Amino acid sequence: MKENNQDFMASLMLLTKGACLGIAGMILPIFFLFFPAPFIVESVKKGILKSMGVFLVVCLIIGWVYGVSQGFFVLTTFGPFILAFDYCIKTKKGIGVTLLVGTMLFLFSLGFNLYMSQGLEFLQSKDAFSQMIQAEKEIFTQAGIPEVEMERMVQQVKETTNMMLMLLPSIFLLVSLAVSYITYSMVGKRLFFQGVRILSPPPFVFIRLPRNMVATMLIVFFLAALAANLLNFNVEIFIYNLTFVAMGLLLFQGLSVASFFLHRFVPMSIFRGLFLGILIIVPFFQMGIVMIGLLDQWMNFRRIQG
Repeated sequence: MKENNQDFMASLMLLTKGACLGIAGMILPIFFLFFPAPFIVESVKKGILKSMGVFLVVCLIIGWVYGVSQGFFVLTTFGPFILAFDYCIKTKKGIGVTLLVGTMLFLFSLGFNLYMSQGLEFLQSKDAFSQMIQAEKEIFTQAGIPEVEMERMVQQVKETTNMMLMLLPSIFLLVSLAVSYITYSMVGKRLFFQGVRILSPPPFVFIRLPRNMVATMLIVFFLAALAANLLNFNVEIFIYNLTFVAMGLLLFQGLSVASFFLHRFVPMSIFRGLFLGILIIVPFFQMGIVMIGLLDQWMNFRRIQG
């Protein structure tokens, strides 16, 4: 009887936590970074049927609050993701395999939902583009910006929007990888504190990309550029996306190096977070961190003593 009460309370806590994160995530998507981990922890401890049952109820709640399409989005995006992580953890798949499966499934789910909702067609349509430009013009007009300056700013908005649409595949890939890594790390830590040990990624401060991954990207980039010049292939979009992914991964590794030394020399976490935020936001520092990430592939700055 006591055990049944404990199971009921655990399910109720999971339902409450999942519903709060899901509802908040529909307003601020960053909350979705923390959404799947509790369900995976529960599935590893108590079984996948119980965890997925609570997950389905959470999707129904989100659908009731925001609409059926939003509930379906959460179901089809995170359902396969949770199932895949549960399977990989219980069958003791390697860390790299688990991250790869999670990333690819999440990426596919995002693309599937974007296709089903016709969101990509809307983003690429002239109507959507015209509406956005008109909204920007109204904002600039209300701000009292001169006509010449307004046209220049509108042109910048157009160029930025076109670039963002072109980089959507690489953006989705990096987001999927980030969600997979954060989820896997959170699940590993929570299970460890609850007395369950699983294979999980190393702490962020010790993350290093496989050297052959960066080398492969450089080779593919060189071959694509060569094909574009010699064979007149239109690979501009491919090169842009490959470059963006490589820069994103190297930025990730550079931030890991910076975080390692901040933990050594800056005792207060609030100052470490503030400094990392500046490194991410300021473009000049971004390029420096990318270079550190590239050099760390061969030099391993964490071995420096002192």
